[in-house]
Formats: sequence, structure tokens, C-alpha cells
Amino acid sequence: MKIVKANEVIDVSTLNILIYGEPGSGKTSLACTASNPLILDFDNGAHRSAFRKDTLIIDTWASIVNEAKEFYDIISRYDTIVMDTVDTCLDYIGVYIVSQDPKLAKNKLQFYGRLKDEFTNFINRLKTMKKDIIMVAHVKEKDEGDARIKRPAITGGSYDRVLQVADQVGYLYIENKNRVLNFDPNEFWIGKNSAGIPQQNIPNFVEDQTYMDSLIKKMRDKLCGDVIKQQEAIKTVSEYQSKVIKANSLEELNNIIQEIKGFSEAIKRQIWVKVQEAGNRLGADFDKTSKQFIAKPLQNEEKAKPDK
Repeated sequence: MKIVKANEVIDVSTLNILIYGEPGSGKTSLACTASNPLILDFDNGAHRSAFRKDTLIIDTWASIVNEAKEFYDIISRYDTIVMDTVDTCLDYIGVYIVSQDPKLAKNKLQFYGRLKDEFTNFINRLKTMKKDIIMVAHVKEKDEGDARIKRPAITGGSYDRVLQVADQVGYLYIENKNRVLNFDPNEFWIGKNSAGIPQQNIPNFVEDQTYMDSLIKKMRDKLCGDVIKQQEAIKTVSEYQSKVIKANSLEELNNIIQEIKGFSEAIKRQIWVKVQEAGNRLGADFDKTSKQFIAKPLQNEEKAKPDK
């Protein structure tokens, strides 16, 4: 068990991405532009993609379990695993676990618990093999209050689990004959944008056959970059808090105030707590006009004694 310290980088070596959209929007073709992909074809529909890459047709989950050594040996030869579609994959897992324990067919709570466990173990196995995962799903509409929102077509209690394991969730749609991929959630569709990727206008795959590979690298760089920025911020706060504590004069303290002017508000707030403590320790008040600490006026500590 390893604790990753606040000032240490968390390795973002793999990503789980869910892409959903209407039939014909190019979900599988988009996934095939990732690095060295293998399609796990649960829907038996990979042949419909004009840019199909190597494909492993899956008819039952039992075939994966019973031939695990051969299956994971195949997986090891690829960089990106495309689950097409993740909903059918979950259906296959459901059939398998009921075949192993028929009582689950009558106990939905236990059924979905076992289903989530089996699915999560599979995803974790792929992650330990350092594989990027692209989960493909169709879209369906669901009424939420007065709005009708688009969401991935994933049935039952599995929906929440798929969204939990996904680092990015993008809706792929066609607008004015152009393919658009959007990870930002809004009132019209479900999304998840941990890496802060802006809306993407998808190019012609003939012209750019490594588009998804480049996009995944941007996501990974962004997530790692945020961690590095956080590290730098923690280091800056620590250094300046120490500097403030050691300040022995108002001149030193006021010089520090000038130095931190250009810092972000989040960093300044953390340093300012120590600055105020130092001001009190040095017997000074902060003057809002000059933006500096000024010594408090001297006061008589005792009243004048009366004449004898």
C-alpha cells in the first residue's frame, strides 16, 4: 500500500474513455484512430466501420473466462482496447454470472453487485496491463424533470459504474454534416471532462488516421500537467509561509506582500493567513490604502501617578 504524497505526481499512464452517440456517427471509426487498437466486437458490428482495425469477435463472456490465458495474451499485443459496445459486454457478463449462480436471476440487488464486480475486475486487469480503454455505447434519451437528456444506452445498475470508471465521457454527434465530439456535460447530454478538453470537430479519418491517439495524449498531458501545477503551488505556499514566519521586521513583511501580488488568489489566501499572524506579532495593522502593514501607535500602559 503506497501513499502518494500531496507533492508527488500521480502516474496517469492509462485512460478510460466512454464515447456514445447515434448509429452512424462514427464511434467505432473514431476509436480505431487510437494507438494500435484492438476491437472487442460484442455487437458483431465492427464490419460496418470503414476504418476498422484488428477485431476480436466475442460471442459469450464464458469464452473470455475459459480461455483467459489466450485472451490476455492477445490483449498484450495492443495499446488500446475498444469495447464495442460496452452495453452488450455487460449483457454477456450478466448471462455468464447467472449461469454460474442461477439464484441471481431472482435477486436484482445481488445480480448487479456481482455484475459490477466482474466488470470492474476486467477493467482493472486491462489497466494493470497499461492499456487505454475506449468504451463505445449507443445513445438514448431520458426524461429528467422537464428536460429530455441524451445519455449512454447502458442498462440497469451498470450505468453508474461505467460512468465511475470513465475518466472522460464524450457525446459524438453530427452537426451540419460535420462530426462533433463534446465532453462537457450540459442540459442536453451527459458528459465528463476531467482533462478539460474543448469541443472537437472530428476530421476526415482518411486525412488524419491517428486523431484519437493525439487526443488521448492531450488528455494525459493535461491531467499530468494539472498535478505538476498543483505540486508547484504547494511548494510556493510552503516556501512563502516559512518566509513570513521568519520575518523580523515590517519592512521584510511588506516586501513579501509585494512579492506575492502576482500569485493566484488561491495561493495568496493560504499565505495571507500567516501574513496576518506575522503582522499581529510585529505589532502592526494592515493599511488598506497603502496595502502595507503600519506600526500601531504607542499607548501609555499606565495612568500618570498623582502628586503627593
